Amino acid sequence: MEQKLTNLILHGHFYQPPRENPSTGLIPKQASALPYEDWNERICAECYKANVNSRYLSQNGRIISLTNNFEYISYNFGPTLLSWLETYQGEVYEKILDSDKKSIKRLGHGNAIAQGYNHTILPLDKEKDAKIQIDWGIEDFKYRFNRDPEGMWLPEAAINGKIIDLLSSFGIKFVILSPWQCKSIENPDGSMTELNGRPAPYGQSYTLTGPLGGTVSAFFYEPSLASDISFGHALQSADSLYQKLLNLKNANDVSLIHTATDGEIYGHHEPFGDMALAALIHKTRENEDFVMTNYATVLEQNPTTLHATLLDGEEGKGTSWSCSHGVSRWYKNCGCHTGGDASWTQKWRTPLRNALINNANRLDSIFNN
Repeated sequence: MEQKLTNLILHGHFYQPPRENPSTGLIPKQASALPYEDWNERICAECYKANVNSRYLSQNGRIISLTNNFEYISYNFGPTLLSWLETYQGEVYEKILDSDKKSIKRLGHGNAIAQGYNHTILPLDKEKDAKIQIDWGIEDFKYRFNRDPEGMWLPEAAINGKIIDLLSSFGIKFVILSPWQCKSIENPDGSMTELNGRPAPYGQSYTLTGPLGGTVSAFFYEPSLASDISFGHALQSADSLYQKLLNLKNANDVSLIHTATDGEIYGHHEPFGDMALAALIHKTRENEDFVMTNYATVLEQNPTTLHATLLDGEEGKGTSWSCSHGVSRWYKNCGCHTGGDASWTQKWRTPLRNALINNANRLDSIFNN
């Protein structure tokens, strides 16, 4: 009996905040980034450049081949980061764009998805501003990849009903979310199951519906895989990571295994993580367990049929992948902690955000008159 291949998607969210001095448009030299001039250059060398030419080695350390990892993973790049790459790392930039074209040829759909333009927390934006962030993210994507995006990465995976409706109005088909953002899922018989703190299933997509009736498909990623890659040093051994994938495949009768992490884990946060990824790609191609694919392809092959509802988050403002309280960490002292100084708090975030909101309102009043 022929073994059925399991769809495998590894999504990387690649983003660095703009470091340019707003007065000069240039990035000042940053001593902490030595031996590179600044952190953009350092992270590019360790991650972005490494992943477009990732080395696959023999047991005696000889280079067997070079792999453009972006041809095989799902990914998004922050528009402002792509702008920097286009200007200062043109070869890397072109290879990223080319990887999307090659994934279309291989799968019928591209690996790249769009991102909100400035990485603002969309549920906290005024509706007009959230609409601009989505619109600009889509237009930037179309300019660079020469096609309409099918999916969108929401900064910090932050979402609420308002954002669902906006995404739907722009024709976005799917988003990627944390399994902890989901409140309930629909069963095949039409009943709903409350998750009560359990993670949402990852083996299929679910339809989210906004208050105005807009819909978008959501893929809730597998959490243990994300944690192992991000914090458990799973990228130190492609063999061990492949075995974990096999364990998931054997333990769960699903047609899809997928997860999402910060893209910079592949080489920057985890040194040589790009090489582990390249080795994993080779393992999937050499064996008959998995096929590396992307969300749009899976969505075409397995259209969404069931619904899900999301948690409301604190004060009903929405949820994210990085704040257990919802989106609170971006406007108040919610209780999230980095594990550093015990006296550290986020009390400063409320007056800072209020000041920024007041300035934005004053600017809107000037430009709207």
